[in-house]
Amino acid sequence: MTKLFFLVFSFFWVSVYAQGDKHEEFRRVFSNSKWGFLDGNGDTIIPFGKYKFLNPIDDYGMILAHLHTGKEGYIDIEQNVLIPFLYDDLGVFSMNLAPAKIGGKFGYVNRKGELVIDLKYQKAGYFKAPGIAIARYESGYGLIDTLENIILNFEYHDIAVFQNHNVAVVEKGNKFGFFFLNENRLSPVVFDKIYKSQIERPLEVCLNCAKKVPFNKGVALVEKDNDYALINEQFEEVVPFGLYDSIQPINMGGLAIVKKKAKYGLVNFLGEEILKPEYEFISTESARSYEDDFTSFRVINNGSTTLLDANGVNALGQSFDSVAVLSSCMYMAYGKGNPLILDNDLNILFDKYECYHQVDNGFIVKKNGKMGHVSEEGIFIIPLSYDSLFQPRLEKLYYAGNNGKYGVLDLSGEVIIPFEYGLITRTWYNDQEENLIVEKSGKIGTITMANEIAIPFEYDGLSGWVEYSPEEHYAKKDGKYGMVKPNGEVLIPCVYDYIHYYTSSAILVKKDDLYGVLDRGGNLIIPIKYHRIILDLDFWGFKESEDEKFVVLHKNQWSYFDLNGRVAQKDVSRKVIEAEYAYELLHDPSDYEMDWMLMMAK
Repeated sequence: MTKLFFLVFSFFWVSVYAQGDKHEEFRRVFSNSKWGFLDGNGDTIIPFGKYKFLNPIDDYGMILAHLHTGKEGYIDIEQNVLIPFLYDDLGVFSMNLAPAKIGGKFGYVNRKGELVIDLKYQKAGYFKAPGIAIARYESGYGLIDTLENIILNFEYHDIAVFQNHNVAVVEKGNKFGFFFLNENRLSPVVFDKIYKSQIERPLEVCLNCAKKVPFNKGVALVEKDNDYALINEQFEEVVPFGLYDSIQPINMGGLAIVKKKAKYGLVNFLGEEILKPEYEFISTESARSYEDDFTSFRVINNGSTTLLDANGVNALGQSFDSVAVLSSCMYMAYGKGNPLILDNDLNILFDKYECYHQVDNGFIVKKNGKMGHVSEEGIFIIPLSYDSLFQPRLEKLYYAGNNGKYGVLDLSGEVIIPFEYGLITRTWYNDQEENLIVEKSGKIGTITMANEIAIPFEYDGLSGWVEYSPEEHYAKKDGKYGMVKPNGEVLIPCVYDYIHYYTSSAILVKKDDLYGVLDRGGNLIIPIKYHRIILDLDFWGFKESEDEKFVVLHKNQWSYFDLNGRVAQKDVSRKVIEAEYAYELLHDPSDYEMDWMLMMAK
């Protein structure tokens, strides 16, 4: 459910407010971090940088301007001062009044620059239909009209106005209530929560911004004492408190999901049960938390899934073995035959492909053993020509395979890396362009995006990006491990049974069952002759530098070494070691299989 939280000025208190510009012969331009205006010929009308900020010209030819001194006022396109630069904060006009601030107090000015509502408020918002604004006076928020009549007393902790819906939600003492604007009618302020309801279908161009309001189809979802109810605009209980264990907000079709004794059902805005609470699960939840919910329903019961439209109707007339929720409010339904791709209204978008993988602008699809990329409109971007095809998220390319060989395509389908590799994947670096890890002739190396060899093909395995590790690759060669730089230069030769890069001066290695420590130049800090080494280093920046050390075990005797490899303390008792390093002693470092983080040759 979407809880209704109220941040009073988040929806209307914005001094720098973008307005439409009807004076099309002039253009506001932001260039080199400076604002200015040009005419239709590109000539400068208001010099760049003269003002700290310039708003677009409004319908009355007025431009909100900020001086570099911090004062704000209004000018016209000829830079005549229309409202003097007296104000610490000045808003745009709504209902021909603009909020204005001097010395910590707000009031309102008209278009003549006259102060028509005195500077006495701690906050002052824009006037919205039906001609009211939220203002804070002394210790509370209230509502005033354009004549400064008090519409709602200044006694509330928070107020949110839903303009064009004739309702505000008020908060007082951690309780919520409703105020109907046209009727000056206030509900009891007794609810613990008020939930918003989505009244329009999800928007493709805007994530999680479909309009949501408290009342939908004349009812609102409220919570009190951990019970839920649907109430109407007369504050009567349409679905009474306690009837259901939980209720979700009404959808566009006027239906709400209810839950009772771990079973789900549907009720309409009249309180009538459309589906009795007998189902294992009903959901409208989107694939991603930042997307709008579906307006259709996914109903699961007895091992099958049914999709209902916004009105609760099984428009498809069938059930499915399973239904996956996709982004952009789409479904992938599995039943008899090929899977179906459906939109939020349960229109069938695709039904002729064997499998689908959703990517930006459509799907990777498979048919008769070949894969391609088709847009949501059904237009092929990449034809059905490849044995395998993959488009990583946020990467503007495809990895493709044919006849056991792999290459790379650009977004137009042109081959940019030829199909001559046994495997191929991307690796990332912090300070240089990414390369590709590839296999050729049974060996692993890397190439650039220009298909030039970076790391030669002589390794049995190479790591890609590893969290908290350096840019160098861990490498495996002839059963031994080392490290190689992105340009192919060997950092640590592949002669060790185990290697772990902690810092540039502390690389733990193991050889012939004995441990030592190297620096990144390959110099021995601790000789390879110890049975155990614990690197007590300040990896996260929490320790004092003098506390860093190497904890070394040799012939059942523990010692401390400093970071230069000198003995700092001998004969440290086993009891002290066990108390300080109990976690580290649970496992030997080399117990962890290194191959798991390497791309291995086949």
